[in-house]
Amino acid sequence: MNKQPDSTTILGGLNTETFLSKYWQKKPLLIRNAWPDLKSPISAEELAGLACEETVHARLVQEKHPQTPWHVSYSPFQEKDFLSLPESHWTLLVTDCEKHLPELRALIKPFRFIPDWRIDDLMISYAADKGTVGPHVDQYDVFLLQLEGTRHWEISEQVLNKPECIDGLELAILKDFEPDQNWEIKPGDLLYLPPGIPHHGVADGPCITASIGFRAASKADILRDYTDFISARFTDSDRYSDPDLKSQKNPAEITPQSIHKFRQIIQSGCEIEDGFFSVWLGEMLTSTDEVPDTIVFNEKLFIDRYDSGETLMHSPFARLAFIKDKSRVILFANGEHYTLDLSLLTNVETLCEKKTFSIPDFNTNHVDQWNDLLSTLFKKQVIEFES
Repeated sequence: MNKQPDSTTILGGLNTETFLSKYWQKKPLLIRNAWPDLKSPISAEELAGLACEETVHARLVQEKHPQTPWHVSYSPFQEKDFLSLPESHWTLLVTDCEKHLPELRALIKPFRFIPDWRIDDLMISYAADKGTVGPHVDQYDVFLLQLEGTRHWEISEQVLNKPECIDGLELAILKDFEPDQNWEIKPGDLLYLPPGIPHHGVADGPCITASIGFRAASKADILRDYTDFISARFTDSDRYSDPDLKSQKNPAEITPQSIHKFRQIIQSGCEIEDGFFSVWLGEMLTSTDEVPDTIVFNEKLFIDRYDSGETLMHSPFARLAFIKDKSRVILFANGEHYTLDLSLLTNVETLCEKKTFSIPDFNTNHVDQWNDLLSTLFKKQVIEFES
């Protein structure tokens, strides 16, 4: 892959503040030659090989299948699955590509002006001629970077928060789609789409497209996670009580006094201190469903390798973030938190910002606490040695 652009180049000369104020979650933006002279870092054969692995999530979408107008099959695939495909009208989509092939993280780096905790994954698709997944709507922000070949995009700027889709299909394909704009996207071109924008991409000959998607949890999921967190703070002995109970005329009535008591329980439970709220938020935003295999951990060997200057890196499924206040810094890693002395803030910032690092990158404040943290992160497979 050729020289990596910075955030201004990838946005076609716009600075990040202008992009965020005028386009982010507001309206689409097409940027021609956002990544100059881009060469795809992955071939169609390599992508298909990735889709054959047990731990990789991939889909194969066929528009003109013998059994149904739209057919979806799921990984892991076998070589014979691809050999039996027709010459046109199918698409292979592979998610979390940067986690399985860390060198593909370079495709995400120019977009890190968006907070890391918002970035979801890098999906890469290969489409045969006329390959498509149909007109649809995503409920998250996405940058579509053309890596190879040409794709024809149609979009409508009418936001659909509750899209009507064709009944009986496994894919959420829009019933009605009337595009406002049409574009031919070539290698290096970038299309940004905010949530709710109907769009339809069709391959003009074989092509490869990268999709950098961003997390957007539903409000229902956020509230569900929060109530689970605060519920865990109570014990079985924390129960409803009414020592001030009064006699009432009808025993079936739920009185205003009872309603008030239950409302107080809900309100008092939800009003947790800022510190507890920060812990919940950081753990929620860095949570991951990926559970790494157990490793044999030798703390002395880890410290010896680290002290000798070996380079460490983020593990493929690591999600890191931090919160700072006047007295401490809290590091969040894969849904867990670590409270550290505020003098370690620059170390935490470096750990989160850099994908690779070694002992010279960190200061020596509270070195024992810092080494203990790195040992713990290594044991939990948040970080690993580059070699």
